[in-house]
Amino acid sequence: MENKIKKIMIGFLGIMLLCTFISRAAASTLVAKVQVDKPKRGSLTYEVSGTGIVQAEAHDYIELMTGYKIGDVFVKKGQKVVEGDLLFQYDMDALKDKKVELEDDIKKLQLQYKEVGLTGENHPDTTDEEAALLAIETAKEDITQAKEAINEKKRTVKKNKKKDYEVAVSNLNDITASGKEAKQAADRAVEDAKNLVEKLEQAVAKLEEIFVNYTIAVETQNVTAMEEEYDNLFTYYYDGKYIEHKQQVKDTEKKLARAKEDLEDVQIKWNNIVLPQYLYDEEARNSYYEKIDQKKEELDNAQRAVDDAQEEYDHLVEVDHIITNTVKAYREAIETKFVEKEVYLEALRKIIRKKRAVDPLELTNAQTKLDRALEDQKEVTEVWESKKSAAEDKVNQLDQDLKNMEEGSYDYTEDLKEETKSLEQAKRLLNTANLQLEQARNRKEALNEQDRNQLEVNTIQKNILEIDIQKNQKEFEQLTKLMETMGKVFAPTAGIITEHNLTQGITLMGQEKMIITTGGYELSMVADKDEMQYFADGDEVTIKTGKGSTNISSWIENIEPSDENGKVNFTAILPEGEYQIGAGMEFRLSKDSEEFARCIPIQSLRQDMQGTFILLAREVDSVLGKVQEAFRMNVTVLSKDLRTAAVDAQLREEDMIITDSNRNISEGDRVRIYEME
Repeated sequence: MENKIKKIMIGFLGIMLLCTFISRAAASTLVAKVQVDKPKRGSLTYEVSGTGIVQAEAHDYIELMTGYKIGDVFVKKGQKVVEGDLLFQYDMDALKDKKVELEDDIKKLQLQYKEVGLTGENHPDTTDEEAALLAIETAKEDITQAKEAINEKKRTVKKNKKKDYEVAVSNLNDITASGKEAKQAADRAVEDAKNLVEKLEQAVAKLEEIFVNYTIAVETQNVTAMEEEYDNLFTYYYDGKYIEHKQQVKDTEKKLARAKEDLEDVQIKWNNIVLPQYLYDEEARNSYYEKIDQKKEELDNAQRAVDDAQEEYDHLVEVDHIITNTVKAYREAIETKFVEKEVYLEALRKIIRKKRAVDPLELTNAQTKLDRALEDQKEVTEVWESKKSAAEDKVNQLDQDLKNMEEGSYDYTEDLKEETKSLEQAKRLLNTANLQLEQARNRKEALNEQDRNQLEVNTIQKNILEIDIQKNQKEFEQLTKLMETMGKVFAPTAGIITEHNLTQGITLMGQEKMIITTGGYELSMVADKDEMQYFADGDEVTIKTGKGSTNISSWIENIEPSDENGKVNFTAILPEGEYQIGAGMEFRLSKDSEEFARCIPIQSLRQDMQGTFILLAREVDSVLGKVQEAFRMNVTVLSKDLRTAAVDAQLREEDMIITDSNRNISEGDRVRIYEME
């Protein structure tokens, strides 16, 4: 029974273990694989590019208000002006009268508007028809803009692909050059390590060879061989400069002998000099003491020269004597066999290693260094080959994309998601507006003839009054601004007054003109309002002239308000040179933003009904242990460029932001971090 229970328990545990493995494998297969990045401090780069048109003799038309009286004129035709120069002034009394007149006219028109029921409350069918017509026109404009946006996006995608291709080629060249340098450095390290090992091996072997040969010479009583190996030992110790060393010893011996001779000569000299014994006067005493000082100085100098020479000599022969005595002791140990000869042999090794550094341990370390250098060489080769392969794959992929674009076979589906969605939405709005128009016209047909006639009259009156009200309101706004400057009009730019027919006291009838010609050439450019919001007058513009790869730089001269299509016209003065009027020139604006505390990849941004958010990969505890889950964090987008977004969020430096995954994921889903191909 006990055996059966044990078998049952073992089988149960085995089944549980198998089920655990199966569940883990299944979970691993079902878990989404994600790629992550971390928030960083940095700046964004805003870029705008396109094609501008060259224009010559740029003109600035001064706006003149028809019906207004000129108070005074301060410039003449042909006169040069600079920006800010006073051009003319309207008559202030006439401006005040005109303001009162406009206020009265606007009030009258508004009352008339109410009288004819221009709000549409009396005839909703007419209002519905007009709303439908307006919706149709708006939808058609949206369709046109969406198609233009698709074409522009295709051009932008192609330009970005070309830019990415150039960057990828440059990166490949950098990787190739860096890899070559890294490999060369690794090869040099291996070569240096090999040379060091070889040098140390030869040094150790040479020393041991001398010991063996000397031992054999002593044992065989070969005096000539003993002397030869004795010299070889000193030659080895002095690294081939033993002859020079011996010559230096001889020279020092001669130097010491000369110093001793000089000392003896000085002593004899002063022994033969008789100093005066009776020093009765001051002159004799001074002479006596001078002689004493001179004697002491000469004897001290001579003795010092002897001491220095002796010290130099002792230093030169100190190790020679030690080696000689140790070799002698080693030879006597071999001959008498009363003392262990290895003691003296080891002493010789220590003396010579101290000078030549041929310790076997150093050889072992050198061999270890060589092994590591070989490992590093292999690793460097593998790493840089992998980087180069990845860079080549990217270059090839971008090159293929560009070829497909030229052939017309490139799939823009992913690139045009938003633009295609906008086009489809505009088409749906057009269909809805057409249906609303049909319904409104059907309701209108149900009205009797009298109502239709009255409706038409009201519609005409409404349109006329609306135009008049808008016109007067706009003129009133302009007049108010003009009165704030006391009716003064200033030159907006420098140039020459090329046309001017204003005179003091005249009332403008609409035919009068004042034009400032700035001269030279300018480039007229157009861009989207959203793109131009980061740029201002004075920002640099890079312009490609079309002559090879020559680029010129200019600055934004004027930015006009955006039009109803969201387009902004702006100009830049071209540097002096020859240009073809009407020719197109490619331009590019680039501007770095201020530094943001938290920048993230733009592809990590997500959107739903609750707003903009990101998903983070965070570790949590589960029954299977530590696992990674997707965690939602709402963010506020401060700014963004093509690749990066600056956000305001409670992010930490170590947070792992999910930038891509192999399947759709949401908050709470399990994920697994890996490097996506």
